[in-house]
Amino acid sequence: MAVRSFLILCVVSLAMLAAAIAAVVRQDRPESVAGSGEPMLPNLLERLDGLSAIQVVSAAGTLTAELTEGGWGLKERGHYPVPFETVREKVMRLAALEKVEPKTTRADRYPRLGVEDPAGSGAKSRELRLLNANDEVLAALIVGKPAFGIGGEGALYVRLPGEERAWAVRGSVDAGTEAREWVDRTLTDIAAESLASITLTHPGGETLTLVPDPAAEAEWRIKELPAGAQLKSADELGAMARTLSGLTLDDLRSAAETPFAAGEATSARFVTRDGLAVTLEVEARDEERWVRLTAAIAPEPGSGTDSTAATTAAEHINERTHGWIYRVPTWKVATLERRLSDLIAP
Repeated sequence: MAVRSFLILCVVSLAMLAAAIAAVVRQDRPESVAGSGEPMLPNLLERLDGLSAIQVVSAAGTLTAELTEGGWGLKERGHYPVPFETVREKVMRLAALEKVEPKTTRADRYPRLGVEDPAGSGAKSRELRLLNANDEVLAALIVGKPAFGIGGEGALYVRLPGEERAWAVRGSVDAGTEAREWVDRTLTDIAAESLASITLTHPGGETLTLVPDPAAEAEWRIKELPAGAQLKSADELGAMARTLSGLTLDDLRSAAETPFAAGEATSARFVTRDGLAVTLEVEARDEERWVRLTAAIAPEPGSGTDSTAATTAAEHINERTHGWIYRVPTWKVATLERRLSDLIAP
């Protein structure tokens, strides 16, 4: 989609949605005070024809969602895709903010409201900037703490950069400073019940194979379990089987820029009953866990055909994850690192 056509669609969608939200937030408003009901950013929608980037500046650094011919993406994360709906919602909420009450003009009191200079050391504020293709600021707002006691639809303390007056405004806007607040966080959502097998390969070559236990519903067994040995806890095998169910990212990096160390990752191959094979490699980096995902088809031997659903699922996973590694919650994948000696009761 051409950039200009995309922007026109953005503006039209924003105008329609902003009108809908304005109708809602004007209900049940408190008594009028100075500035009440005025837009915090007047005529914002009319200025968006050149919108090319949304930038968040904070003490932690800068995060930028920018528009190219390929769509919206995070500049600081190799242009990893940002859903158009995320961009639309943030701008729409900015346009819907309404002044409720003027607040302090004293800089020493800004931190109480969270509207201090976001570039300052230890600042909690965040500055949200809308930029055009020449990096010129179309609109900007310092977003502070939630303001309580102002209606039921949410409120914030804000301040326009360069102005002394802070304001309490009706509405809300997410000025997220982390990649996970901008992208689609879900990596996989494959239920344990759909799996036919799990193969774990640890650094050094030790292999474990997990299969559903035919003697107990929703439980798993280890093929390599020695005769007479018992597991410490069957729950750990269940946790392994649930790894791909609701697996979400906390951060992401280009795999080319931050490659996995050779031979250091644990590999887990999950095969579903309809022939989808997902390989999840897990690498420990300090206290964090980073993963790399690939998908393929594993048809039944001799079947001669692949599942259409599995083929589509594999293509979708690879299209999204190829060339990327992801930081995920440690608790979600740490059980995959367990070796046979860790699982057997003494």
